[in-house]
Amino acid sequence: FFFVTMTNHANAIDEDMNGKHSEETRLDDSLIVRDVLGLILPFLNPTELLVAERVSMLWREVTLQTNCWLSLVGSLKVKVKFKQSLRSGLRVNCVEYHPTHPVLLCGLHDGWVYLYNCTLGEISHRIEVDPGSLEPVRAARFLGQQAFVGGTDSGVMFWVSFRAESSDTATWKLQTRKLWSAHDSGVLCIEVHTTLPMVLSAGNDSIIRWWDYSQNFRLVKQFQGHHAPVNAILFHPLKKAMISASSDHSVRLWEFPSTAAIHQNLTTNLECTEPLESLYVLQQSAPAVALSASVVKEHIWQVIVGLEGGQCAIWRMHEDQHRLLGTVRHSDNVHALLIAELFIATAGEDCKLRFWHPNLLHSLGSCDIRYGGVWSLAMRDTQVAAGCSEGLLVGDVALHNVEFDVPTAKKQLFKAKRRTGGRR
Repeated sequence: FFFVTMTNHANAIDEDMNGKHSEETRLDDSLIVRDVLGLILPFLNPTELLVAERVSMLWREVTLQTNCWLSLVGSLKVKVKFKQSLRSGLRVNCVEYHPTHPVLLCGLHDGWVYLYNCTLGEISHRIEVDPGSLEPVRAARFLGQQAFVGGTDSGVMFWVSFRAESSDTATWKLQTRKLWSAHDSGVLCIEVHTTLPMVLSAGNDSIIRWWDYSQNFRLVKQFQGHHAPVNAILFHPLKKAMISASSDHSVRLWEFPSTAAIHQNLTTNLECTEPLESLYVLQQSAPAVALSASVVKEHIWQVIVGLEGGQCAIWRMHEDQHRLLGTVRHSDNVHALLIAELFIATAGEDCKLRFWHPNLLHSLGSCDIRYGGVWSLAMRDTQVAAGCSEGLLVGDVALHNVEFDVPTAKKQLFKAKRRTGGRR
């Protein structure tokens, strides 16, 4: 009765709000069913538990069609065991895995860049990108398999190439280095396109710049529209566009020209444009400091925004529509976000790494970070790396499915009866 009633109620609400039957109705229904079953499971006898378990199994089959893994009776738990560490005493502002080799690119607060070999657990190369400046490196990304690009607090961007003939990083030879003045003030974020010769940079001057690295990092286009530092940028997972998060309390969506127009205009700078669409404006004093996006289903994607103050907002986008899926919280500013298939990872200055269900947003576990606050996260397969205030941590992620325990539920029911005098 609860199952049918609440499902019909969810359908009615969804159709009334959107004017049509949404593709995400089954997900909304799952949230209500999960909550209802969570309330009544402790009060069911063994026979009723079998019925509830059958209901949840049937509903899990339905939600799997929407690429939404649910465990209504069981509960997924995420644990991390850190096996390697690099205590440098300096803040690691950014980390990224090499596309093919077990190597981490680390940008440090003293102006150096490290290449860390995850197999050997040691630093293979130390590079002072702008000798003598000691300006913090806040953004660095691999550019293909034999180069990386980054930026410093002085507004200078750098490009370093190396020869990587094998997985033995000790044989890698640094070859070329290029420095150029890219911004009027600090570079806070950099993004590299996976197929096109595009590099995006942004920072304290609130301007996003698009560089063509196939033409010696020619400036192709500028995007103006933010009124405060741009803290994060990402390429749109489905469209020819990008997403930017700024301290002006906004997250904006920008459109790129078509591929033909890109190649036609590589020789000249394109005119500056206003943002195509403002996804939403964060209210009150909550600057957006971190950003992550992923594809949920065909034409459906989600954006996670980390805010000052410890809140993370998760937005679900479908074509031209968007809605707030929910929020999760830390006790301090959130600077690092990561989206995996079965969980969302968030971390920040509260020295906590937390894991959340990607659709239901309930906690899947957490762990303490002994090297201070977390400023960046990277993941490959089951290995996760965290750039912290006092160094680098590398560990393995393990997933555990904890099934519902009937004896524990009976104990909870007995305690509830004692508290209520026998009343349910």
